Amino acid sequence: VTNLVVRLHGEADDGLQRFLRSAESAKGQPTATAVLPSEPSGAVNARAAGYIQVLDRDRVLGLAVAHNLVVHVLRHTGDFATRGIALCEVWPAERLTAEVADVFRAAYAVGAQRTAESDPLLGMELLAEIAVRALSPGINDPNTAVNCLDYLGDLLVRIASDEMPRQEMRDDKGRLRVVVAAPDFHDFLERSLLGIASAGASHARVVLTLLSVLRDTASVTQDRARCCIIEKAARGIADLALQKLVFEREREQVREAMEKLDAVWAEPYG
Repeated sequence: VTNLVVRLHGEADDGLQRFLRSAESAKGQPTATAVLPSEPSGAVNARAAGYIQVLDRDRVLGLAVAHNLVVHVLRHTGDFATRGIALCEVWPAERLTAEVADVFRAAYAVGAQRTAESDPLLGMELLAEIAVRALSPGINDPNTAVNCLDYLGDLLVRIASDEMPRQEMRDDKGRLRVVVAAPDFHDFLERSLLGIASAGASHARVVLTLLSVLRDTASVTQDRARCCIIEKAARGIADLALQKLVFEREREQVREAMEKLDAVWAEPYG
């Protein structure tokens, strides 16, 4: 199992590098809040069922500029494409001809399964799944769960200390062209840890590792919104554990861990 955990961590790290690298290309772009048009949109519907393995964001931006469109990407890498359901919506609707819709579909590659190469959440979700299975009554292997949490913590620290890719893309004149429904910090944190927190609430070592991961993650970010997300998760985990843990000493350890987290949040924001 350890070898599998290490391999999944490596794949997840590679996927995160590619995902976070796209944030670099957004630096220096205008930061006005994206407001989508209010009039009815046209829809580019999926024609093939499967998981989105590739979304060429630069191609979508180029098409939006070339046809003077605003595009809201509804399905991203890792999402399931359902036939007849919109991959993206486009304004103004009258410019979305059948030919233009086909070109937009070509920016997507759909396959039978998710791929770690382009899906930044997949490797982390698989690590979380191994941890949850290890905590099931039939297996009861908290050591494996802690092993997964240690590697998930490494990935979350990386995410917390970096910029997330912009969800809006603009042309060279600063006009909004594309809004992408991509994963944000909350998605990474929640989908990595909450299942483990629920399954491991009665295991003191798992709970303490979860809180340690959150403390490390909080210590590397000066973003107030991210710290609020981390704090909310930590308090939820601690509250559940205090209900589930049998021994008073274990409950006291959880309270001590929360005091350490409180000290991190007490530090001034940058």
